[in-house]
Amino acid sequence: MVKIPSYQKTLRAFFEEQETVYLDSTELVGYAKKYLIANKKHVNDCAIRSLSWHFVLLSSDFVRFEVITALRKEFKALPYASAQIIFTDIINEFRILVITPIDSIRLTREFLEKCAKSRVDLKDGIHLLISANLNVKMVTFDKKLLANKEKFYREVYSHNDIIKLKFTQKK
Repeated sequence: MVKIPSYQKTLRAFFEEQETVYLDSTELVGYAKKYLIANKKHVNDCAIRSLSWHFVLLSSDFVRFEVITALRKEFKALPYASAQIIFTDIINEFRILVITPIDSIRLTREFLEKCAKSRVDLKDGIHLLISANLNVKMVTFDKKLLANKEKFYREVYSHNDIIKLKFTQKK
């Protein structure tokens, strides 16, 4: 397991007391594209909104990188600074906490082999490692990742499954 810096141990303790989930980039990238096309108007058909009503949402600098990169690939004329502003607007809209555990991620041979054996892409593996290190559930909209979760990190859920789990636990 990756060594966790002391500030992350404090974060981990806080997140264990809250109903916290880590969002990978799949829904955020989709929402960011809709947001840009709609000229920064609020997009209502969004699963992130319902998650934000029920959970403390976490994201990471790695997700920020993926969202900004995806926007700039699809919208070639979009300046880097504008893509950063769009990401910040979305984070603020849904009160998503952006954490920086990426500093503790080490790409070891063991990690790379685990990704390969699990049929998990490297980027997805990094998201799984971040959520595993923080000991929080991860929400993804990536069907391939959901199908392979048992082989890497079990606490991976779809939007619908995490909502069902929340209300099942309350009973």
